[in-house]
Amino acid sequence: MSDPALFGDFSHADPGPRLGALELELRALEIVVHWRRCGLTADWLAGFFAYDFEIEARAAAVSVLSTVANELLENAVKFCSDKQRAVRITIQNHGEFLRFQTYNRARAAHVSTLRSAIEALSDDALEQLFAERVQHQAEPGASGIGLLLLKKDYRARIGARVEPCTADEWDVEVRVDLDAAEVEQR
Repeated sequence: MSDPALFGDFSHADPGPRLGALELELRALEIVVHWRRCGLTADWLAGFFAYDFEIEARAAAVSVLSTVANELLENAVKFCSDKQRAVRITIQNHGEFLRFQTYNRARAAHVSTLRSAIEALSDDALEQLFAERVQHQAEPGASGIGLLLLKKDYRARIGARVEPCTADEWDVEVRVDLDAAEVEQR
């Protein structure tokens, strides 16, 4: 097997001390059977971390944090190669920013698509990329717009770490860092 690959805004640099953190592990099937659980989980995580913000910013924090958590959890579940396998989501509050991470195992084809999607986010023309993706979203094999929206709307830093574990499966970690100031401005 080859070494792990990093792409997008993924770094092993020490993010500094954590003010708080949560980690949840679920079987992908638990979400697939009842997709509403994805939103419920994201809303609960967002509500928990919203209390780290000032009272007047909490409603906005719930909305933004839930959007990020939902997008990441949904992708981890959707692209999990074995729905009996666990997926994990973690959120860490580092004060100046929040770090969201999901972990799942995916097929090689998904890893290639994920890499392309994240690398496209480094382009400065996010509005144009968004318009193109919306226009082509209904086409078979079209890439979703979820991660693009996180980058465009919230200036999120998005990256991934992938590592092969079998001939066709990869362990995938997707990371989104979101500045607390972006959350409070909403």
